[in-house]
Amino acid sequence: MDIMPRATFFLFLCLLGSCARFPQITAAVGEGAKNAPFPTIQPMDAVLADAAQVQTDDETGARLAARAETLRRRARALGGPVLTRTERRRLLDAVSRHAL
Repeated sequence: MDIMPRATFFLFLCLLGSCARFPQITAAVGEGAKNAPFPTIQPMDAVLADAAQVQTDDETGARLAARAETLRRRARALGGPVLTRTERRRLLDAVSRHAL
């Protein structure tokens, strides 16, 4: 059986899905963001100079540290294997059975 018709059909389905609208995402964007001007690229020296002048209190620092730790934990969790050993073995067995 030729694989090209299947691959073409699958590609068509993927492209068709990319044309869909997602109302949950569209609704989450506020009117201010919809009407905002396009951002401009700033020189890095100016950005760093502005950042050096920002003052934060202890509460803000604690919130940022907690958020950073949460993001680090999520990143570590995402870094693990996607498949268990059993799933990987089953997948490789199926691939070897159906190899061209």
